[in-house]
Amino acid sequence: MGVSIETSLMLIGMHGVGKSTLALIASRALGFRFVDTDHHVQTALGMAPFKYIKEHSLSAYRTIEYEVISDLLRRSSERSVIACGAAAIEYPPNCELLAEFSKSHPVIHIVGDEDRIAQYLNAPDPAVVYSMCRSRYPLFRDYANFEFFNLTAQRRSRSDPKVGPRPSLMLKNSELDFLRYLELIVRHEQDEAASVKVPHPEHRPYTYSISLRFPPPQAVHSGLDDYIDDYVESSSIADRVVGADCVEVVVDVPLLRSRSLEFASVAKFVGIIRRQTRLPVIFSISSDSDLSDSNSLAFYFTLLEYGLRLATSYVNIDLTQFIDRTVTGDHQVSYQCSPNTQKLITYLSEKSPIPFANNTRILSENRSKYNRQIIGSWHHSHAPSLETVNWWDSDEPRLIVESVLKFCGIIRLSKEAESFYDNQAVFAFHHRNNRDIREAGACLSAYNIGPMGRVSRIFNQFFTPVIAQYSTNLSLFDHSPLQSHDISAYDAQLALYSSCALPKLQFYLFGGAQCITALSPTVMNAGFRALGIPHTHSTYESTDPNDMFTLIARPEFGGITVTNPHKISAMRIADTISEQARVIGAVNTLIPERAHDNMQITAIRGENTDWIGFYNCILAHLTPVNSVSKKTTALVIGSGGSARAMIYALIQLGVENIIIYDRKRENTSQLAEHFNSISPLQMTSVSATNHVLNSNPTPNGRESTTRPREFKLHVLDALDNIIAVSMMKLEMPTIIVSAVSAYVEFPVLWFARSTGGVYLELFYSPTAGPMLKTVRSFQELGWIGIDGLNVLPEMASSQFELWTQKPAPRKIMMQSLLRYYEENR
Repeated sequence: MGVSIETSLMLIGMHGVGKSTLALIASRALGFRFVDTDHHVQTALGMAPFKYIKEHSLSAYRTIEYEVISDLLRRSSERSVIACGAAAIEYPPNCELLAEFSKSHPVIHIVGDEDRIAQYLNAPDPAVVYSMCRSRYPLFRDYANFEFFNLTAQRRSRSDPKVGPRPSLMLKNSELDFLRYLELIVRHEQDEAASVKVPHPEHRPYTYSISLRFPPPQAVHSGLDDYIDDYVESSSIADRVVGADCVEVVVDVPLLRSRSLEFASVAKFVGIIRRQTRLPVIFSISSDSDLSDSNSLAFYFTLLEYGLRLATSYVNIDLTQFIDRTVTGDHQVSYQCSPNTQKLITYLSEKSPIPFANNTRILSENRSKYNRQIIGSWHHSHAPSLETVNWWDSDEPRLIVESVLKFCGIIRLSKEAESFYDNQAVFAFHHRNNRDIREAGACLSAYNIGPMGRVSRIFNQFFTPVIAQYSTNLSLFDHSPLQSHDISAYDAQLALYSSCALPKLQFYLFGGAQCITALSPTVMNAGFRALGIPHTHSTYESTDPNDMFTLIARPEFGGITVTNPHKISAMRIADTISEQARVIGAVNTLIPERAHDNMQITAIRGENTDWIGFYNCILAHLTPVNSVSKKTTALVIGSGGSARAMIYALIQLGVENIIIYDRKRENTSQLAEHFNSISPLQMTSVSATNHVLNSNPTPNGRESTTRPREFKLHVLDALDNIIAVSMMKLEMPTIIVSAVSAYVEFPVLWFARSTGGVYLELFYSPTAGPMLKTVRSFQELGWIGIDGLNVLPEMASSQFELWTQKPAPRKIMMQSLLRYYEENR
């Protein structure tokens, strides 16, 4: 799926956009070698390039540059991430090298804020830099097949560039953004099989999309860049898309062309959505595009290619531009592919950003497995008075489907509902055709719009268009093809459960006496309410693990959050256990698997989501300077189920050296023996947050070598025995975790790492413990303290998504937790 896991990547772009930083991030994440062409060229020159050119000549410099880059590309065709110097494209022979390399490798054009580039170049006149950027963007795109906008911090005002702070890369956010982007390009088959995440929207029922128009109509008369920048740091988009399963960016072609906007502004807008939501993005070209003339058609395909370059999860095509509808004298209707259709098919198969990934799979039976789906949309707008039979009852929608199955993985049909019967007709159309469409490897989304069509949208299975539930200032961005009085995802979910189309379920937090004060029900119930799901989550105290069988037997059973002391016992309650839970040796989540026809429980699956919460929190707070390397050391205090999950998370992060301590030495020894006996090959790399997780060091900051996934647990006999770290020939830890449900104090010398690190305390309390307060006083030294309240919503979100198959409203769940403490402290 996607690019071969051995295939090298190259990053190109202007000076100052962060190519080297992102290449280094990618090399560590993929376990690849990091190659900086500028570094190698300067090494070959033996002096700075400008000095060499002054002493010799530009021609002599170009000759050496070409030889170095040619040699590097020949030696780095596999398992390398190459940051290519911006000036390389100024020499035609170098361009030929890049063009040849891009035929078989992903080449990513990195774009950034032009203000930042001007500041990086220390340009006296930023306007000259803006012009240079826009003249060179097309040149870089000639040799790239992907594009990524590297969002940065505050920008200076273009009217007064001296005003405002000097912007810098928001390294942590950029790291997470880029890793999510890479996952759409480089997909590991084992990641797909072993990951714990929500399936793609086309693989689960009742999924919704919210549309945002670009450029925003209200921004036309103001500065678009400044308008968009207001949302880089805000969470307005995240608030607005609660309940949605994907976000559709609708590019307004006439407005884009009339404003002469750069395509990079589209990439920036998509980047903001990705940063704020974690939701899949649909790239859609507005349906009011006119492709009747050659210039418009050429622009359309250029924009379509750009959408593919952005590596969005889906690209939506308006089928009315590619399928011709013909009515004969006897009112017989037929559909034929227009001349544009063959151009489209040729374009998708030959001019895709990734021809080396066998892109004809888009057009084949394997399209349902491909990373990015082609959505074909058809809105029937023929006058009802001229129709002799209801459109859904006719052969027309079936003919459309048959015409586009060869190049669309998802087919979306709609029409304005004239009467309530239209809803019954579309249900019947689903019933007649859905099976054949599924067998062809595609999925069908069919519904009516307008007030009379609401029922059809409630029961439509995939990609139902909805409006935002919450009213925010982001209404300026809103663009929906539906009326303002239409349904939200909340409305649709509530209607499904109210009509008994979906069962209302009861979930439980199962554990010992301490579970009465547990916070999971507060967080889970807030998530259910936010999405219009009438489930409930409550505590069930018991010392007998067999009581879980009693809960499972209840007809309203939805799932169990298993807490201490039953996480190990839960392994025998489950019928099947995930590989992660098996390796960890504990189950904290029980999930019922149901038959599709009668919703009866057929099996109970055991998962462990604790490690995902730990993984996400550490990854989100570990600064790039402390990125995991071969020398990274972690200290884990505790030996229970939480400690086991934490160790697993650390191994998945790529930490090779883990020191463990517990007051009961025998427990620590058993834990070390358990993990040290596991082969690195058994620790399958899995995806917790749609990231590529294989981590690899870059010791000298320039190049690294590939390595097997090794790790080792070391037992510490006493927390005050800090000298034992040097005796183990390890470095001081950059990750320290207290994986016990009580405050623990230990010597501050453990925080001696010069670059700082992350301290995570799993004690759930709004009041920071002594160690957490101490660590937070070390903030200027680079240490970041995380309490259990930051971990709980992440763990709960993973359970929420496994149970509901819906993206968790993380922000709302976190807010409910904080509100609980404000009201009960």
